[in-house]
Amino acid sequence: MSGEISIQTSAMASNSTAVPSSTSLAPPDIAVLVVYFVFILGVGLWSMFRTNRGNVDGYFLAGRDMVWWAVGASLFSSNVGSGHFVGLAGSGAAGGIAVGGYEWNGMIVV
Repeated sequence: MSGEISIQTSAMASNSTAVPSSTSLAPPDIAVLVVYFVFILGVGLWSMFRTNRGNVDGYFLAGRDMVWWAVGASLFSSNVGSGHFVGLAGSGAAGGIAVGGYEWNGMIVV
């Protein structure tokens, strides 16, 4: 009887969708990663050399002379992580559209 179960299981496995065995990245994937890291490095170096970090205002507040998009990117990246997306998906599945409305309102307020 256990032989029948293993035969049925192997037959079901042969009908399932095949998963590619290759885990290497394609050249476009590598290009996107390289462009992303070069951009992040460039923004970091640009921000570092632009500010005077010799005093408290320069170190903590970027000399009070930071462009809006760098501040916005910093706020966004420190607020949103992978757990945020997973948690929102679960909350949306459990609570419905109200979770999405709450997040959209938060975007308008910030």
